Amino acid sequence: MSGIAAGVVTFVWPSMTALALLVVIATWSLIIGGSRIAFAISARKQLPGAGVVGLGGGLLVLLGVLLLADPGAGAIGITWAIGWAAFVSGGLELWLAAGVRRETHDVANSVPPAPRPAVV
Repeated sequence: MSGIAAGVVTFVWPSMTALALLVVIATWSLIIGGSRIAFAISARKQLPGAGVVGLGGGLLVLLGVLLLADPGAGAIGITWAIGWAAFVSGGLELWLAAGVRRETHDVANSVPPAPRPAVV
């Protein structure tokens, strides 16, 4: 029942739904980014790459702040980011598939034929 209600709300108020999704993404970004920064600070002596984790967390916090500062531009930016991520991901998958096909073709050609059973 709640799925139907969510569908009706999305259909009736698409801009409100998009804004709510944007706020959820921004909040997630702030929380995860803050936790990564806290982790990097606490693990800086034990983990040599903690600075990179902290930098990634800082970028997530910056993303959350930017999304909340200008939700309209944030929604367009998220749309573009999803589109480019899908494009790059699809290209990488095609490249990987070509490599797998090449490897399996090379393996199939390098295996000697099975010996024929002796006919008695």
